Amino acid sequence: MKYRMSVALPLLLASTAVIAQQALPAVEVRAETEESLTVDCLDPREPSLKDVERVLAINDPTQTVGLRSKLMTAAAEACAASAARIKVARTGSGKALTWEPLN
Repeated sequence: MKYRMSVALPLLLASTAVIAQQALPAVEVRAETEESLTVDCLDPREPSLKDVERVLAINDPTQTVGLRSKLMTAAAEACAASAARIKVARTGSGKALTWEPLN
């Protein structure tokens, strides 16, 4: 009996640690416009350019590809930080993004 417990307890603790470290299934990305989109943490796929323009309120289409890349970086960082919902904001010139977790 002691042998089974000495084997079972470390297995239980190890599996609990693995479960706690698993990534979120997805992160909701919300912008100041209250528009949002969801990025899958396990299989991230780039949103369409139209979705990026809608969420980030982009008026200059030449900025869309670069901002989509920055949005995907923010989503990846949020997934790594286990933030299920984030708010993204364009900075200064509108060519950069910042993000913060939403509660």
